[in-house]
Amino acid sequence: MRVTPLIATVAAGAALFAGLAVGSLWTACRERSSLASRRMAWATLGASALLWAPGLVNAASDGRVQLAVDRANADLVDFLGALPPRSRIVVNTVHPNEYLYELPVHLSEIKRRPDLVVQHVGGLPDADRAPAGVFVVTPRMANQPGPTVRIALYEAGVRRDATRLGEMLSDGGELVYTTERHARVLEVGLHRPLCRVARRPFIDVTFCAREGLVDARTFTFGWQVHRLSRASAGRDAGCT
Repeated sequence: MRVTPLIATVAAGAALFAGLAVGSLWTACRERSSLASRRMAWATLGASALLWAPGLVNAASDGRVQLAVDRANADLVDFLGALPPRSRIVVNTVHPNEYLYELPVHLSEIKRRPDLVVQHVGGLPDADRAPAGVFVVTPRMANQPGPTVRIALYEAGVRRDATRLGEMLSDGGELVYTTERHARVLEVGLHRPLCRVARRPFIDVTFCAREGLVDARTFTFGWQVHRLSRASAGRDAGCT
């Protein structure tokens, strides 16, 4: 995930504001002001601390999710960078996304493999035009948390990708690579009690996809690569 200058600026500003607010409250707690003012300051600090702890737990889970996705992506790039010259790589995802656009950039600039052609699933390249082989890259995902860091793929779409892959392999193919990363996720969903009363457009449905205040699971993300047979490579694979 890329951190844009705008996001970094907003995050720095929020951290600065929070630090100033906590400093002011701490000063108010220690000053010889009215009893009511000190009680209000202490109550605000206490509430902030209670809300801060779940935020830390969720942020740690988000970090583990991000690292799992990044490591699986790096593993995939390492494997694809060693494919035979002039191989064709088909990204088997429901919709075109940044993987389709960034994968050739990584292969070209990091692995020095500009000869590899990357395309989205659809009309597969003719076997005669891909003498080195056609390699289909399909994502794998389970127990996707939400809300969390942005992942370009969704679990429901990944299941459809697996179904499409089965159709593509009906004429033959072999699994040549697989990678899978796991992350233990613990989410404290303080927002979920609001799901009973909040409706669109005030809350996103993904915030209410789970029930319960605490959600623990193991997030799985990875990729598998199949080399198509010549018969499969010449057949059209529609994107559904």
